[in-house]
Amino acid sequence: MTLLLAPLIVALFSLVAVVLAYALWPSFRAPVGGPQDARRLELEEERDTLYAAARALDVERAAGALDEADYARLRLRDETRAALVLQHLSELPPDSVAPARARSVWPAALQGLALPPEDRVTLAAARQVPGLEAKLNAEARHDGRASSATLHEFGDVAWKALDYNRAAQAYMTLL
Repeated sequence: MTLLLAPLIVALFSLVAVVLAYALWPSFRAPVGGPQDARRLELEEERDTLYAAARALDVERAAGALDEADYARLRLRDETRAALVLQHLSELPPDSVAPARARSVWPAALQGLALPPEDRVTLAAARQVPGLEAKLNAEARHDGRASSATLHEFGDVAWKALDYNRAAQAYMTLL
């Protein structure tokens, strides 16, 4: 019996080793293009971490673990840091490696396919952006500047719509 299990264990171990090597290979390679690309990778990782933290805050608030005051304070902290990271990313020269194309939710929505919950939130927020943008423009024409409440609302909606540059601009204007 053990003679039959030994080759199976060796094969399973080899398969796990190959999968781990494949998964970890990118972390052992040097960034392509030098220090600017290395800085870009650092900033992109920080951006992704901040986005995950924002999603975790939403989950904690929905679960009742955070009251509104703590949620607003932590959310503003994360959004401010993300806005700064996005600003630093936009100041870097173009990436030497072609960026991956973002996944669009529009084809699935147009075909009437069932969307995952996070894509439904993104789509709903994307539909709100033009109306809030018009409200910002109307306030700016009327009072010379948009209200902080509308800027914050626009930043939140743009963030949920995955329009991070416009969200960053709204948050930077708030600051």
